[in-house]
Amino acid sequence: MDLHTTYMGLELQSPVLLAACPISDDVGMVSRCVDAGAGAVVMRSLFEEQIDNELRPHANAHNPEDPHDLQFSSTVNRYLEQVSRLKDALDVPVIGSINGTTLGGWVRFAEMIQRAGADALELNVYYLATDPDEDPRAVEQRYLDLLSAMRIRVTIPLSIKLSPFFSAPVYMAKRLVSAGADSLVLFNRFYQPDIDLGRQRVSSLIQLSTSSSLNLRLRWLAAIFGKTKADLACTGGVHTGIDALKAISAGASVVQMASAVLQRGSEAIVDVTDGMRTWMREHDLDNLDEFRGSMSITRCKDPAGLYRANYLRALHDWQAIDPL
Repeated sequence: MDLHTTYMGLELQSPVLLAACPISDDVGMVSRCVDAGAGAVVMRSLFEEQIDNELRPHANAHNPEDPHDLQFSSTVNRYLEQVSRLKDALDVPVIGSINGTTLGGWVRFAEMIQRAGADALELNVYYLATDPDEDPRAVEQRYLDLLSAMRIRVTIPLSIKLSPFFSAPVYMAKRLVSAGADSLVLFNRFYQPDIDLGRQRVSSLIQLSTSSSLNLRLRWLAAIFGKTKADLACTGGVHTGIDALKAISAGASVVQMASAVLQRGSEAIVDVTDGMRTWMREHDLDNLDEFRGSMSITRCKDPAGLYRANYLRALHDWQAIDPL
């Protein structure tokens, strides 16, 4: 069964990617993931705040906006060196990832990662609109301005992680692609704090995904597929081969895995790729191209009606469990 695919013009041995996570700091572990079947590697994000904290002691003597001042950042240097190490060690594409706070910072770091040899770049946009006076159109414009600025200075393929909270995700997807996105990654998992009542503190524990996290991604993959020329990537909720195939049937070109690999190591990727091949063999499916988007709403004449009908059907069919 052939798992080969393309993503942002890159040829991949499989549609299963190692998602951005701390594992990318370990060349040996990343190599094992590739041997297990990962088609590409997304590096953990380079955060502008970390760099700002490092450069602050030099702020009096140097201009923080000067790209040459990044020589003082060991964080930047280590990241760029890791790009080079991964490129030397792997025979699959290496995708950088950045999380910026200023437009200038985004562009500067992107150019440096491109020069270091990354095959593509994922923009990890993490912005929560909590100001009641902020116009929602201004929030959307942040994403568009970022892509427009990137496209002027960066030539490698660009993907952008979407928030699941846009009021019109399909329309926003079209605008992002027009602004320069080669791929849309669904979805960014924003930090969701818990509250420790006893200690009256916010808990910062990160919850890993489960297969149940996939459903939201499936809905919007199915809605966006066929509406733009960009590739779609699913991140969050892929733990089994069936999960991966569901995402691809909804329209994903690739799936990204982090939680399962953090829990089970590279064996998680083996399980997913083996599971995909087994299902494909049982259903006489030779490759993924003929399967991709088969469950998208492009097959439906009235997608809004379909979602409404499914909502009503789910409410009608649900049965409460009788208490003992």
